[in-house]
Amino acid sequence: MKKDLIYNDDIFGSKIIGITNGQYWIKECNSSEADKLVIANHYSHKTTKNRFKSFLVNDGLGVLQLGYGIRPGKKEHIHKMITKDNYCEFDRMWLSDELPKFAESQVISLLLNYLKQVYKNIQFVKNLKLI
Repeated sequence: MKKDLIYNDDIFGSKIIGITNGQYWIKECNSSEADKLVIANHYSHKTTKNRFKSFLVNDGLGVLQLGYGIRPGKKEHIHKMITKDNYCEFDRMWLSDELPKFAESQVISLLLNYLKQVYKNIQFVKNLKLI
């Protein structure tokens, strides 16, 4: 399925804010917006303190949060090339039951594709190598 970047045009120019495959889309959002959804719907009802990026899925039918990771320099057991600059952790994901079956895998695919295109320095998410 083709994935297209989503742009926001304003007086400062065009900025990439998300990605879509036509059925699902994720867009970067501020942490407070994502935190509300995590607290209300995620099974932990807790947000992470060291967030890197937050994303809304299909305008509020889901949320994703990435963190900087705790002590990424100590993650050699995952991969010897991990540094604090090329690593983040997939901390939170909640998707509404309104979304169809298998939405999770498509949303994660969008996230990884987005990171590859927009945050090129990120090569590892948890223990997945992106390059």
